[in-house]
Amino acid sequence: MKLTNKFKKVGTSSAYDNTSLYNNSLEIIHIILVENGIITQRFKMKPRQMQILPSVAWSRVILARADKKTGELIISK
Repeated sequence: MKLTNKFKKVGTSSAYDNTSLYNNSLEIIHIILVENGIITQRFKMKPRQMQILPSVAWSRVILARADKKTGELIISK
């Protein structure tokens, strides 16, 4: 998914899903995980970095933004 410099919803992770994120660009992508309306995790992904999100008992929303408009994030379940 192509990203901009503002946070936007890029996907959801259902309960007990193992979701992986991959930064497919040459810039830093900022990620926020929201669970039940509360921000639970906030982190940065370096270029060409993969991050595996652990499974939890509830669903969560994944918000992301890139420093420039050329960021690309791949989400797989």
